[in-house]
Amino acid sequence: MWNGSMSFTVATTLPTPTPTPITNPTPAPGAVFIPAGNVPVASQPIPAAGGTISVGHTGTPIDGVSVTLPGGALSASTNVTLGYNTGNLIPIYGTYAGVALTLNAGNVTQFNQPVSITVPFTDTSMTPVPFYIDDTGQIHLMQLVNVDRTARTFTLYYSGLVRDQRRMLSDQDRYNSIYGALKNTGNPVLIYLAHSNRNGAHSVLAYDINSLTSPYVISIYNPNNPGQVKQITYNPPSLFNLGVGNFYAYAGYDVITYNGDGSLRLTENYLSILTDADNHFNSSANAVITVRSHTNGQTVTDRNVTLTGNITSGQVLVTRLKVLVGSTEFITNVDNSGNFSIAINLENGVNHLTFVTQGNSETPGEIYVNLPNNMMTTDFTLNLNSTAAVMLVTVTWNTNDTDVDTYVIDPTGDYSSYYHLVTADGGRLDHDVTTGYGPEHWTLTYANTIRYNQPSYKVRLHYYSDHGHGGTNYTVSIKLYEGTSREQTSGFSGYLPVSSPGNNQPNGSGADWADIASITLVPTPAGAI
Repeated sequence: MWNGSMSFTVATTLPTPTPTPITNPTPAPGAVFIPAGNVPVASQPIPAAGGTISVGHTGTPIDGVSVTLPGGALSASTNVTLGYNTGNLIPIYGTYAGVALTLNAGNVTQFNQPVSITVPFTDTSMTPVPFYIDDTGQIHLMQLVNVDRTARTFTLYYSGLVRDQRRMLSDQDRYNSIYGALKNTGNPVLIYLAHSNRNGAHSVLAYDINSLTSPYVISIYNPNNPGQVKQITYNPPSLFNLGVGNFYAYAGYDVITYNGDGSLRLTENYLSILTDADNHFNSSANAVITVRSHTNGQTVTDRNVTLTGNITSGQVLVTRLKVLVGSTEFITNVDNSGNFSIAINLENGVNHLTFVTQGNSETPGEIYVNLPNNMMTTDFTLNLNSTAAVMLVTVTWNTNDTDVDTYVIDPTGDYSSYYHLVTADGGRLDHDVTTGYGPEHWTLTYANTIRYNQPSYKVRLHYYSDHGHGGTNYTVSIKLYEGTSREQTSGFSGYLPVSSPGNNQPNGSGADWADIASITLVPTPAGAI
């Protein structure tokens, strides 16, 4: 995942690593990057058809660096800035090369095709091991694909991989990369196994290396052998093998390399997978939801509630949580530790909450499958005691990391939006969600000024920014006359194909806008409840 201004660090490992004994597969402290200021060096627009941004003789630490974005990596022409961060990496193992590259592509948070980065280096006796730093400061292994010691450059891929190019690495460079990643990240490394002369491939997890004696032994978890410790052996450089290290074939596979985290869209970190393997995948198939912010049956006075808690996954990792309040659906992502925070909207009286846990399907793309959980047979309720709404609008959408905005224009022409939350009559938009699935709520209560029999309250949606993810489906629920015999709820859904940040005035038009409903409120007839 490309997180705006992404830092990239290079550590190097010696051809023959320092011997260390086998340890249990538990998290180890990783290398630490201490960020400082970002220094932009080169900037240019890169079209959707692709292009290269390079740094010439500027006297900066990134002279000679080039980044190539192939056709399709960007969905539209985007200004890309290449620079560096003046921070410092404290490695667990190896030598910091002294530069952290930054690449800023504006609102783009994910490239659709592999991005190639070529970097010069001087000490060709060493293996350059590239890492990237996520927005939490964690260090992740990137995919080294070529080391050209004649040209004194190395090339890596971010957000994609090319299997044939990975095979261009020597066994020695592959081993050094695996060893450096294990030491500097404290996490397992995904090993890719293949045949040099026929089809067929397999993946295993490397979690430790014993380099006390030659040949060195890499401890792996092989899903074909659950509950067993298997080993890949590596013969280090010596006089007996002409100073060139090599892997021994494992289970018939003679190509042994690795996958960098930046080359994969990971839904579960490798340490979690390894923990599941240690448990022989025998934990309960049901996910266990623990709601920490609220208790079952609790009474609240604010209709906008944020539920927080934790989900312990079963055999399949839970990556997304849905909470249904009646027929209205709210969505949030669940992090790798199982933590969640989800904003929901309540109606006056008793609200019955349904919890749906989901995991990623093996089918490529953002496809989710429902997973069983402990709340499926629990009637979890929250009771809202608040001023009733004469009109309540709830908006959600189904594409993560996008920004859909709610607009309600009242009969006077006044409006609520993300930059003007409250109308003079008291109609209120609760908050602006810019990087999620929603929800956004607009509420007009019986305590506010209500423009009865005046046409009309207009509900509109604007797609402000897709953050590079494309179109999104939306769902709108409109409840009228809450708590009365006339209470009614209407549902609307549709698709917004494009976004446009500049087209954000309440009377805007175009494919980035959707007109949802025009509503004329009618007072309660005399004698009616």
